[in-house]
Amino acid sequence: MTLCGLVICSGCASKKQRELVQPTRLSGTVEIQPSVADLEQLAKSGQSRAHTVFKMCLDEAGNIASLEFLKKSGLRDWDSQLIEEMCNWKHTPFIEDGVPISACKSVEYLYKPNDDQ
Repeated sequence: MTLCGLVICSGCASKKQRELVQPTRLSGTVEIQPSVADLEQLAKSGQSRAHTVFKMCLDEAGNIASLEFLKKSGLRDWDSQLIEEMCNWKHTPFIEDGVPISACKSVEYLYKPNDDQ
């Protein structure tokens, strides 16, 4: 597995296994709903859900260093709102062998309008 250039050895007998602790979100809105216009667009398209995936990179302090779409939902307002809210998230940093590091991970959002929320 590669995280922004950091290769994590998986099952390598000849190399020391690195310990990587994933970040924890400390604050920020996670329940981000599509706008009425986006819900209308979703209904007209005949799709039953909206799905988006981001690459989120954090610096050594756990701050958002960058956000990049890996897959857009197709709902313009929702995609913009997700980026805006995620930029305000605060995290603990990735920790490798006890040391804070900068690294990246994927973040997925799935909206299903008929779900009990």
